[in-house]
Amino acid sequence: MHLTKELFVIPYEENFILYAPLKGAVAEVNGETIRLLNRLRQGENVGELEKRLSQLKKVGIITDGETPVESYVPKTDFSPTSVTLIPGLSCNFKCVYCYSSAGENDGKTMDFGVAKSAIDFIMKNTRDTEIKPELVFHGGGEPFLNQNMILVRRTVEYFKRQTELHGLTPKIAGTTNGFMSRETLEWIVSNFDSLTISLDGPEDIQNKQRPTINGGKSFHRVMETVNHLESTHFKYGLRASITKNSVSKIPEIVEFFCSISSAESFALEPIFECGRCATTNEKTPDSKDYINYLIKSREIAKKTDRVIHYSGSIIEGIYDCFCSSLDTGFFCVLPDGDVTSCLEVCRESDPRRDVFITGKYDFDSKEFVFYMDRIQKLRSRNIDNIDYCKDCYAKYNCAGDCPSKCLSQSGSLFDPSFNTDRCEMTRKIIKEVLVGKLKGDNK
Repeated sequence: MHLTKELFVIPYEENFILYAPLKGAVAEVNGETIRLLNRLRQGENVGELEKRLSQLKKVGIITDGETPVESYVPKTDFSPTSVTLIPGLSCNFKCVYCYSSAGENDGKTMDFGVAKSAIDFIMKNTRDTEIKPELVFHGGGEPFLNQNMILVRRTVEYFKRQTELHGLTPKIAGTTNGFMSRETLEWIVSNFDSLTISLDGPEDIQNKQRPTINGGKSFHRVMETVNHLESTHFKYGLRASITKNSVSKIPEIVEFFCSISSAESFALEPIFECGRCATTNEKTPDSKDYINYLIKSREIAKKTDRVIHYSGSIIEGIYDCFCSSLDTGFFCVLPDGDVTSCLEVCRESDPRRDVFITGKYDFDSKEFVFYMDRIQKLRSRNIDNIDYCKDCYAKYNCAGDCPSKCLSQSGSLFDPSFNTDRCEMTRKIIKEVLVGKLKGDNK
């Protein structure tokens, strides 16, 4: 008998939690069992105790022979089947924590030739496969401003024609602040598959944290959008940014979301101090406060079968890298034709450009040129190469956390030690989820 690879022991009340993330197994055991497992780990023959350890063997914590785990093999090409377009950096909001300081020095709207070539590129990678090609609109600013809609409409029409031509099913999604004309909203409902709406909570929180560009109130217009999506049964999600000032209202925010929305899950993300935070002095919430209120909010959400998400504690799967830029290759095109591997790195002035700008559109050849050395460097940033995380039981859930934040704070993609508060949040949330599983049907 052997212990499975990557087995963590977490103190829990008078007992211990055994967590084997690569097996998806969790068990509550006493101290005597831990001592038996230590004997097994040290190579002792404990065959006579196999019956006592049978439950752990059943779930895979103990094995007859460890199955080799595939090692990470960096890809040598760049062939994404999804493209995210940032049409422009203009915005009709002036959110107090905006990472891109949208609405300031905005520049131009993307040229259609850039969008067309981006679609042609992913279509080439999708042909002769069963993969759904995906088109996503996102911001640096608000993608569905009136000034962007000629480009957006034309791009969607072209994408649909190309997928139809090749017998493929298109997937179209977007992220928005929800402040748009009824005409635009109705067109989106008719042409998109899903939306993510940024809404920070009830009226007082929303209007304070997400005012319009002129300092006006945004709540009622965004609620008109949510109500319309509800009435049309359109698929959408809600995402709230949590600040130091709003953290104590997380339960109130979740209750509000449950009352207005039929969405199955809500994202609650603590802000990271960057961008406009420098002038508004908005702060990241205290980690202990965030954890406590998030746990309370999960109990509220459970009453109506909803799920609360936080990017640092993804428990539904096992991940060796934090985001798609480090795996399949995130293909995101900026208004000027540059390709970024991080949504937050979208301005000329960003000091992280030399790491995360991984290509550009060549207006002469009308094709994209990629910087494969940068892409390979990003792909090498997987959990096996982050020494700080090697003994952490949450490492396959947070996967070393956000690489752009690591680079901002520590100067290295591979050093997440800058933010012990966020690590503490992640570990405690993962532990709380594991305890929940033990108390549920999967003991």
